[in-house]
Amino acid sequence: MTDTTYPPIAAKWIYTRGNTACVMYGGLLDAAHARGLTSIKTTLVQIPSDSNGYTAIVHATAATETLTCDGIGDADPGNAGKIAQLALIRMAETRAKARALRDLVNVGDLALDELPQDEPARPPRPPSTPPRPPAPPARPATTRIARDPSYGG
Repeated sequence: MTDTTYPPIAAKWIYTRGNTACVMYGGLLDAAHARGLTSIKTTLVQIPSDSNGYTAIVHATAATETLTCDGIGDADPGNAGKIAQLALIRMAETRAKARALRDLVNVGDLALDELPQDEPARPPRPPSTPPRPPAPPARPATTRIARDPSYGG
């Protein structure tokens, strides 16, 4: 068997949310294509309804010529953003495909799509931290700025 080394996922596909590094779905798909992705198939396992808390569940299978990996994705109003709540099946499908692709390309980091969508981008500030002072008032539009003679532009 030939040992093949694949390039790491490009930095443009890595996103940091709080202290967690996440890979974006596009980076997983790009890496999977570089490894010879031949198919991604999805199956809707559960249709969101009142009786199941509007939870969509999707199963995905991603494959190359030599490897097949599966993933399960779910989405409900509690873990999908406000916009995604109108597309729970699509969100669950994207999460399922991301999980299958993570295994296929050997990425241990979370996919950004797997995180709850309304989670803050940074950890909340502890209550003991004083609030930031207000920003200084904006300069009036009529204020002229003197040209800096040291700037050559």
